[in-house]
Amino acid sequence: MVQVERGYWYEPFITPTLQYIDSEWHERCYPGEFAFQSPPYICPTCGERIVDGESVVYVTVGSAPEEGYIRPESRGYQLARIEHVNCYRRHGP
Repeated sequence: MVQVERGYWYEPFITPTLQYIDSEWHERCYPGEFAFQSPPYICPTCGERIVDGESVVYVTVGSAPEEGYIRPESRGYQLARIEHVNCYRRHGP
């Protein structure tokens, strides 16, 4: 399961806050590119560091959660992609 989500990233957490889920995909059907990384995060679009409290779009990959939960389980210690919201708006998934 792949989720494209929006939120705010705060140190020292791996996963940003969940404000909105843009889309969900089967991993094999996801049209975007993965750029796995751990903090400190660098936006793959502009090359600048993502700083504490910034608005981001991020991608998590994991297994479908149990009923009543939203985020994928077994996400690991890396995000499949994270970038500034404004960078994402320029190119999409």
